[in-house]
Amino acid sequence: MHGELALRKLLSPLRDAAVIDACLARVPAIRDSSAREVASRVVGARVKASDEGVALVCALRERAEEFLAPRDRDGERARERAAMRTASTSLRSAADALGAKLAEERTFGTGTYQRDGRVEGGSKYAVQGTLKGTSTRSGDLIVRFWNLWGGSNVCRKVMTSSARDSIYRSPERLEAAVLKLDELAPFIDSPLLLHREPLLLAIETEELIRRLVRLRRIFPRGDLGHACTGAPALLLAEPESLERAVNKVKRERNLSSSAAVMKCVTEIVQGDGIDGLLAHNDAYVDKVENNASAKEVVVV
Repeated sequence: MHGELALRKLLSPLRDAAVIDACLARVPAIRDSSAREVASRVVGARVKASDEGVALVCALRERAEEFLAPRDRDGERARERAAMRTASTSLRSAADALGAKLAEERTFGTGTYQRDGRVEGGSKYAVQGTLKGTSTRSGDLIVRFWNLWGGSNVCRKVMTSSARDSIYRSPERLEAAVLKLDELAPFIDSPLLLHREPLLLAIETEELIRRLVRLRRIFPRGDLGHACTGAPALLLAEPESLERAVNKVKRERNLSSSAAVMKCVTEIVQGDGIDGLLAHNDAYVDKVENNASAKEVVVV
């Protein structure tokens, strides 16, 4: 009986009592299971549904016996390690092939052309964009950053409206921020990210890394670098408020796949801004309304 109560509680966000009843009918062993065992099975079902890219409610409706089967933790760990080894080997091979291709000498008159350093040091994360003609990765990053920065009206406005001692008036500090972020998070296109949201340059790189780690907790799977460059304002939001808003969006739209949640959240930020996403967090809305009321009182 405890198992049934635990299952109903854990699956209550699905808001589909018929599916829960079907699960209990098709997997009767759950009724006599401990709450811990039930939680383990539900977590396993969510992970499997996410991996297959299907909604949890659909998976349980169609294949409850399979998705709520007891978890084989040893097998899961072994498969995860094998997948990580395979992915690592594949990425390393791709990087080596690209590095070898760029390393080929091409003769121009009496001189030679060497690879431009975009995958310098065997890095698997190439600097995006066209060849910059520099000899190092850092040189490529800086050239890409200034090309993007100089073509942005927003960046120029931030620079001209900033104080004389701000980072926006110091090319050396701007370049250092780009390089430091690339050093700590090479999977992020740092020139693209920082020029799309110049306010991020005023945040210490270590704090940005902490926020990236928090985002990875919110989005366990998916291309985090792509999501951040597509909606860089995600890194401006207060982490706790952001997590509550994302969880509410996930519940409201019945999203079980991490990739689907990331896509949905990114689209909300791109369309309605970060405030449009945070509006899903009731505590954030109350705080904004209370601040607005306080300002009105002061004005009166």
